[in-house]
Amino acid sequence: MENSGVSKRRSICFFAPYGGRGNISGIQVRLRMLAPNLEALGYDVHVIGPYEEIHGATTHYFSLDVPLLLRPFRGLAASHIIRRLRPSVVILEGPAVVVGLRGTKVIQMIHDSKFVTEHRRRGGWLLWFFYFVMCRVYSCIMTVSEAEKTRIASSLRLARDRIVVSYNGIGDDWSKLPKNLNKDFDLIYVSNFAKHKGHIRFLQSIVGLGYRVALVGGDLGTLAQVRTFANEYKLDVQFFHNLSETDLIDVYDRSRVFVFPSELEGFGIPFLEARARALPVVASDLEVFHELATLLGATIVDFSDTSAVRKAIFRALEVGPQPIETDRFQWKNVAADLSKIIFSESNDMPAARTTR
Repeated sequence: MENSGVSKRRSICFFAPYGGRGNISGIQVRLRMLAPNLEALGYDVHVIGPYEEIHGATTHYFSLDVPLLLRPFRGLAASHIIRRLRPSVVILEGPAVVVGLRGTKVIQMIHDSKFVTEHRRRGGWLLWFFYFVMCRVYSCIMTVSEAEKTRIASSLRLARDRIVVSYNGIGDDWSKLPKNLNKDFDLIYVSNFAKHKGHIRFLQSIVGLGYRVALVGGDLGTLAQVRTFANEYKLDVQFFHNLSETDLIDVYDRSRVFVFPSELEGFGIPFLEARARALPVVASDLEVFHELATLLGATIVDFSDTSAVRKAIFRALEVGPQPIETDRFQWKNVAADLSKIIFSESNDMPAARTTR
């Protein structure tokens, strides 16, 4: 519901104008969990994006999923909405330009810098150029892990102190005791089906082992290929799509080991979800997974080495559940840390620049 009233309380506006092609994205999960927790802390929260409603926020339906040449004009319309709201802070959840926000702190959020890797989409250099320019205009840059902070600083040639980190999190339900103790799946992987997510190389590593596998995620281009591979090699794979949080937790609880063969992640929320449900994690050799393994525990392995993957999975299946404390990653704590970051006047955040 859109509300034109402007509160005198501190307010946070998330501008998240891209829909993720109808699939549940990390950005969408983050917004839906942060909004009610920031509201509980006393902030007015606004979300501008292609969402009908987000609990805890005033939602303003808006989309930049239009042809590239039209985006600057649509961006002007979004700037008008933001100026009317007069938020204390604007967080840009994706590449977008906002203008005329006099006295407002604008933070550019970069969840992952895929645009500087081999996994970038066509025209990735344009996105690099956009971020290279705008990250020198906006107040600061925010990302979701120390590993991603390092990559962004290097690729965009920024001082590390211009970048702040706000981890992703999990809701309270993830810490509740499991209700389903039946282990219907040996292995589970939760990730949308995209080329860099590594589904095929994971399945190649378990051919002939008879494992029962759950694959959860929306199609970003490779689902048909994965299905074909699973059928060709007679793998016992069950596919799930658009699960509710309750149903997703249930599938985790019905599984024994979580695998994460992705070739690129900014954070990797399923890693955290799996550990919250006490599943051992076997993850690919990425810097962010080393970071999460230090905090949460995991086995790191090169997924191009079939023998090493098989051994790591076998050991994880033998070890069984590995409970761990995940309080620091509860969304209420993530929201509290985020509020301290964006409203801090200390040296924890770069000196604010405000748009003119």
